[in-house]
Amino acid sequence: LSHAPLYLVSFSPSKRMVENGVTRYSHILLCMENYIIRVRSLYDRTLQLVNVIFRIYDPPDQITHALIKNNLHVAHSKLPGALQKLKKITDRYYEDRNKIIHRECFQEDDLRHLELLTIASVACPDLEEDLKFFSKVYIRDKALQLEKTNSEVFSGIGDIFNLLLQQYQEQKANDVKIYGEIKVDRE
Repeated sequence: LSHAPLYLVSFSPSKRMVENGVTRYSHILLCMENYIIRVRSLYDRTLQLVNVIFRIYDPPDQITHALIKNNLHVAHSKLPGALQKLKKITDRYYEDRNKIIHRECFQEDDLRHLELLTIASVACPDLEEDLKFFSKVYIRDKALQLEKTNSEVFSGIGDIFNLLLQQYQEQKANDVKIYGEIKVDRE
């Protein structure tokens, strides 16, 4: 996720890329779709981690927000609030992620405008400057948006990791009491 804004602003097409129709628009679209899928997947993966740390033992394909937050052990921890905070951030991308995965490419008005300028500039080279300007503005704004979202996500995931670390350490201490110290052969 931290690399996504860098990928978005960095576009240096090779001759082969140009020959195969890679445009600034297609690059932006790929970067945005990748980001949307990854940011939303982060929450799903976090739920998987909670499942393991809290030893819930539910099958990975059945893990949901409701299942995790309603688990008795999770519900009686500080984790539900932290999970809800992260969910709220990643939910901004929930519908777009589902559209990308199941139905269609990412669409928003400014991106569609950029697509139109890209197509039109082939027939009318006079539009090339407009395309460059609009691309630059769009990319700048999107990169700032991704960086802001990343900051929120990283803060939220940090809170969750701190809570999970406490849970892990408690579980480990209990295991040591029950099973004794774990000896690891390092040969």
